[in-house]
Amino acid sequence: MKRIKSRKDIPWFDINNYDYIRNIDDIALLEEVIMRTCIYEHAGEGRIDKSGNSFIWSEILNGQPDTEQSFNNEPFDPKISQRSELKQQQLKVLSSNEAVNPVPCAMLDHYHSRLKEKENQQKLSAKDNEQEIIKFSYSDFMGDSSIICNIGLDNYTDDEILMALKHHLPLWRKDLNISEPKKRFIKPAEIEKIRDYRIIPFLDLMIWERDMDVTISKSVMATCVFPDGEIGEVDLANRNGKVNNLLDIILSEDFSVQKSTRNFDY
Repeated sequence: MKRIKSRKDIPWFDINNYDYIRNIDDIALLEEVIMRTCIYEHAGEGRIDKSGNSFIWSEILNGQPDTEQSFNNEPFDPKISQRSELKQQQLKVLSSNEAVNPVPCAMLDHYHSRLKEKENQQKLSAKDNEQEIIKFSYSDFMGDSSIICNIGLDNYTDDEILMALKHHLPLWRKDLNISEPKKRFIKPAEIEKIRDYRIIPFLDLMIWERDMDVTISKSVMATCVFPDGEIGEVDLANRNGKVNNLLDIILSEDFSVQKSTRNFDY
């Protein structure tokens, strides 16, 4: 594995590009962290290019780490835009995260293909079961751990929708035999540390390490993120250092930034 020993070997990184973090609120900050943890996981599996976040990562490498801005700038697939009479500014990418994600058009085609394949298998074994198949939920029928559902934004208030979700979530988990995962939620003090310790640029460098199969020396890492020496190589080299402690917490499997001890209105 190649070892990066010079700041010059990371030409895409500029800590000044991360100044926007000072001006975003806590919710937006946590969304930035969520995006990085997802891309970090994809990098570990060698599939950033095949993930839905590939454009976001390419924007980060092009000096645009503000993922909200990247969402707004994401181009259409040329093949789709040529077939569509709708102009680009008329279409929106809806707000989402890993827990709640409005199904994109491309995924509908994927779900349809999987469903037709499963239906054909079922019909071969039980031709008289065709009418029953259409009554089953996609999740149970396909053995999927995700729920695809409609949310009636025009007919129901936010409180009514939240009340319905609160009622149905435990029933869905029971029917699908999927227990609620145990999570260790982020604390308000840790949110402030994400800013103070510049965790987001650290995460971007760690993603790049995984994606490129390289190792950045601690001295170079410290120089990149803290060019004025506020946090140095010694802290980064210490597994119990304050930056590493927070990174370990954020990247642990049972950690969640979706909820904290502070009340957020999503």
